[in-house]
Amino acid sequence: MTNRIFYLNHAGIFSIPFLGSVLYLLQMYLIKKDLITRIYMSRKKQKLQEKNIRMIKNSKIVFVQSSKFGLMLKNFNGHLVFDVPAIDVQPLTKQELYDLMWTGVFCRTITKRSKIAFKTFVPADFEEYKVPHINIL
Repeated sequence: MTNRIFYLNHAGIFSIPFLGSVLYLLQMYLIKKDLITRIYMSRKKQKLQEKNIRMIKNSKIVFVQSSKFGLMLKNFNGHLVFDVPAIDVQPLTKQELYDLMWTGVFCRTITKRSKIAFKTFVPADFEEYKVPHINIL
């Protein structure tokens, strides 16, 4: 398990066939060189997307900042933190609600802002992510 922390976000541009492949390759290169921590992916399955997931799935902490990943998160071994900003669940389609549910299921903890934003959707006893205290002295 690597000690790196990643932020996983959704970007629809990665689903465009040729452009998405180029962006995934660029992202993989930047991950290998330790130049980025913010990772973008689309929901559309691609081989290069799987390689990106393999590169970050064993990281120490992954902050999931999109509710659109759903079942894609089941193979992650690190600590997944549900860090989705407030979204209105009323206009979501059935599939989007499933993705939101599965994203919450695979995340072990939730940030304070997400817990406040999803107070009716997230159980009250869902563990809140505590930022580790770092002693500088």
